[in-house]
Amino acid sequence: MQRNHPAVMAPIPETARRLSSIQSDVLFVLYGIEQRVNISQIHATRIRALLNNNRRSDVHASNFRCSCRTLSSRELLTLVHDEKFRLLLSLTEKGRAMAATLAEGQQ
Repeated sequence: MQRNHPAVMAPIPETARRLSSIQSDVLFVLYGIEQRVNISQIHATRIRALLNNNRRSDVHASNFRCSCRTLSSRELLTLVHDEKFRLLLSLTEKGRAMAATLAEGQQ
């Protein structure tokens, strides 16, 4: 096996990356809120509280923020601060499409 072979050195394509359970739950919850209430930007603390209501163990704040940053770097979420510097989350079109796929899988 050659070390510089292109197949060995090729980066992982964006579509092959998996979402963690926190990331998929964030997308799913945001999508559900968007569909029911028609609000596009939601406070991150509210999303985290909703996630913690449905889990055996709480999602730690640092893990939640890291997951949101990862989703933002993959262009699935938009992170914005409001006038009081609270973090607001909103889905991008790409994130909305992926969340719709997750929602179909849940049903």
